[in-house]
Amino acid sequence: MKIDSLNNRYYSVKCIDNNKPYLDYTLEIDWNIKNIIDTDCKDGYVVQKVEIVDNTYISRNIIYYEAWKVENEKYVNHSDLKADDTFSNSNILDSLGKKGTVEYSSEIYWIDKNNSLYEYIDNWKEGTVPEAGNLKSALYEDCDYLHSYKFVYKREEFIHQVNFTDRKVILENFKSHFKKRRDVKTEEFYSYLKENLQDHYSWIEEEIQKDWENTN
Repeated sequence: MKIDSLNNRYYSVKCIDNNKPYLDYTLEIDWNIKNIIDTDCKDGYVVQKVEIVDNTYISRNIIYYEAWKVENEKYVNHSDLKADDTFSNSNILDSLGKKGTVEYSSEIYWIDKNNSLYEYIDNWKEGTVPEAGNLKSALYEDCDYLHSYKFVYKREEFIHQVNFTDRKVILENFKSHFKKRRDVKTEEFYSYLKENLQDHYSWIEEEIQKDWENTN
């Protein structure tokens, strides 16, 4: 799927990586702020409600809000962000033997400075919700004042498929996942695998070691 086909008037997709069979995905977007703002006041917060449903049980299910401060249609204090918003996760070890989906659904809101809700958002703390990174954020259950607020746009669902049960697929992806590590083919690396793999997956370390030793 071409990135351009995922764009719309509210955001542009910068990067998408959603093809791995284990828990490893990235979706990066930039907001089109001018189109999100639906009031005369151009100062306020872009707020996003995010719901993550993980039926693989690798990561947690959660609903939360996150916010980007805007002044005169421009962001404040977000110059360190690689993209305005990112959905991402990576955990190959806990994906072993798992099958299912991780699903993101989200809604975008505009809360301008004249809105009675502005002060609530402004008082949110950065880092409250780990999934929101360094953005101001709050858990859904702590924000009853937002539950019935009308959203500007409901984003298309983002779904990552996990199917990490086939022996050949597991081995190929373990080798690919770790190939960039500087310590591969060392005792320290093999020890790392032994310590982190469950007993019934010890064959992975044995097969990787055998394969890489044969390529020397």
